This record gives sequence, C-alpha cells and structure tokens, in this order.
Amino acid sequence: MQTIDIRQIQNEIVLFIGCQGSRLVLFLFLLAASFAGRVQAQGTVTFGFSGFIQYQQAGPVAGLSLGDTFQCSFTFDPHTTGVPHAPADNTLDTDYWTILSWSVTIPTNGLTFSGSFGEVSVGNNAPWYASDRYIVTMFPNSNQPPVMVSGHQFAYFQIDLFAFGNGTGAQLLANSLLPVTPPDMALVTENNRTGRFVFTDASFQNQMTSLTSVPEPPPVALAVLGILMLAVFQAARERRNGYNANQRLCPVEVDALKRLQAETAAELDALLPAILDKAFKGEL
Repeated sequence: MQTIDIRQIQNEIVLFIGCQGSRLVLFLFLLAASFAGRVQAQGTVTFGFSGFIQYQQAGPVAGLSLGDTFQCSFTFDPHTTGVPHAPADNTLDTDYWTILSWSVTIPTNGLTFSGSFGEVSVGNNAPWYASDRYIVTMFPNSNQPPVMVSGHQFAYFQIDLFAFGNGTGAQLLANSLLPVTPPDMALVTENNRTGRFVFTDASFQNQMTSLTSVPEPPPVALAVLGILMLAVFQAARERRNGYNANQRLCPVEVDALKRLQAETAAELDALLPAILDKAFKGEL
C-alpha cells in the first residue's frame, strides 16, 4: 500500500487551499471588513480611571473602608447627541446618554460593579463663575437583580471634575461637546477631583487619582485574514513552480481529494450568507 509522508500531506493542504482560495479569501475578507467597518462605525472610546474612597458622607457599608482603592473603566459612543442638562444646574449645560459599558473593581475586598448604562454631563464656561465641569455617572442595569453589599443596594458610581473659572473662564473643557480625550486632571485642583459611591441609604466621596485613554485592540478578524492570505500566496507559488499533487497520488486518493474540495466549497457557500448576516448585525 502506498504511504504519504508529512511533506506530501502539507503540499496537499497547500494545493487544497489554492483550489478553494478564492472562496476562503472572499469569505474572510468580507467578514473582516464588516467587523472592522462595524468597529469604525461605532467608534467606541474607552477611558480608564482610578482613585480611592476619601470619606463617608452618609451611612456606613460593611466591607467598604476609607482608603479603599478602585480601578475602573467605561466605554462610550463619541457620536452621541447631547441634550440640555436636566434638572437645571448652574455648573452643567449638556447631558450625553452615551455609556455602553462600565466596570468598577475594589481589589482590597474583591468587589466588582458593572453595567451598560450611564451618562456624561459637561458644563463649559458655566454660569457659576465661568467654570468647567465634567461628570460621569454609571448606573447598574435596571433589568438585572439589585447589586447588594452587606444589605445596602448600590445606586450609582460617579466621577466629578470641577475647574473653577473665577469669573474669567476655566481650561478643563474647550466647549460643551462630548470629550473624546480625557480631560486633563492637572487643570483641576486636588480637592475638586472627586466622585461619589452611592447606595440607596449610604454614600461615600471619592478622590480621583487618574483618568486616561485605553487603546482599542486591533480587529482579530484582520489578523486571521492576513494568515489566510499568506497560505493562499504559498499555494499560488507552489502552483507557479509547476507542483502538481495529483501526479504524486494514486487515482483513489485523487478522487477523494476532489470530493473533499467539492464538499468544502459547498459548505462554505452555504455558511457564507448566515455568517455575513450575523457580522453585519453585530452578533459575532
């Protein structure tokens, strides 16, 4: 019985990719393009921030202590349209219901809070002494069970940066548009880099220590496409060099390879519409 060595098997795979390459390239290219296009269309931005619990404002919560640090992030859609701030506040003018996801972790006690709802509120040259203000409020999801800590129901977590304008204007914000880069905390005095950790019957004031951009990861689909393209180019090179795997195989193996090629082509043709439909709907 004829045997086939590893190199021969590798060559058959290369030949097979070469035969099916156009379908595979089209399949993954459209998938990657739709994924990349979706990411670009969404244009999400992620900020990371950190700080610590500075003091208790109302009511204690067992498990939370002064000085507890937190590490957090939130992701938002920078294309969100703003609406007039409500209720009226002489330090804020525009609200953006823009937050898509957020997470707050307190490492010392292992607590993590998260959600997919929240707003960014800004005020630029506001009536209060022409000051600037930047507030991010993160709420738990209303369709999920309440988040409880030692019998206390979590209500919201908030960042609050306030730059006093002294009647001449502040430099924290250039305008009332939704900031797509983090406001510079160096322009805010330390006692105005605050925030709140609020429960329905208790609250703490926080001190913010950092606010930075978090780079978005590159689309994985594009990397997969690149790997496939290398395989197809290798197959094309082998064929240009005159390699013909059919000459190395017995007739039975040639027929089996052709059947496998035909079956795979049919499977790819059948899968392509469903995969692309999910990709364009953002369900992958």
